[in-house]
Amino acid sequence: MKIYGYSERGIVNSIIFNIGDKKKLITEFVKLIPVLSEIDEPDDYDILLEQSFSKFGTSDLIVIAHYYNPIKNLILFYEAKVKANNKSWTLDKQFNNFNYQLANREERDKYNVSNLFYQLYLKELLISNIEGLDNNKTIDDILNIPRKIGNNEIVKKAVKILKEVRPDCCYYIGIIPSTEEQSKQLDFNKQIIHFLSWKKIEDFAEANKLDKVLETFQFNKGQIY
Repeated sequence: MKIYGYSERGIVNSIIFNIGDKKKLITEFVKLIPVLSEIDEPDDYDILLEQSFSKFGTSDLIVIAHYYNPIKNLILFYEAKVKANNKSWTLDKQFNNFNYQLANREERDKYNVSNLFYQLYLKELLISNIEGLDNNKTIDDILNIPRKIGNNEIVKKAVKILKEVRPDCCYYIGIIPSTEEQSKQLDFNKQIIHFLSWKKIEDFAEANKLDKVLETFQFNKGQIY
């Protein structure tokens, strides 16, 4: 029997389920991001797939690396994008679209809430305000849209896990269909956004014989990158 997942979330899920509890292989996956290539082997991991944070949006993948010394703990937020029907997908177009939204905040009907940079910014906003979000407190994002975590108990449970890591030990990563550059800095908060190409992930899967991942890439051929 073969199980195929659709598009970006199908591949992300196949990566985690194919790796399973092989912690060293999770570490190798994490190290695909150049800035993390020299990290020490974590003692354990928590993985969250498609985790909702209510008005702060959903994350395709969150990897939380735990060390016996908790000051070293890390969080990696991943947002995945594919080219799909957009054959000319580029980081510059995504970045320029995000900056246009910032410059034209009054045009709410034109907001692209699925923009890669906006989605990752919302996770940074969540982390930077996480200690004050209890009791359903609302904060406005940079587009003056109110955000809160709400009252869902599973969302609260996930937020509690995130509180175990210092905000300066969080990384925001876009999985993208192009290979243009390794990182960009947001102008307004100086947050670094890192990038990981689908091609690099497919090469990683091939090198480590992750057959379920490779089968899912093949099933989605022409749509991912």
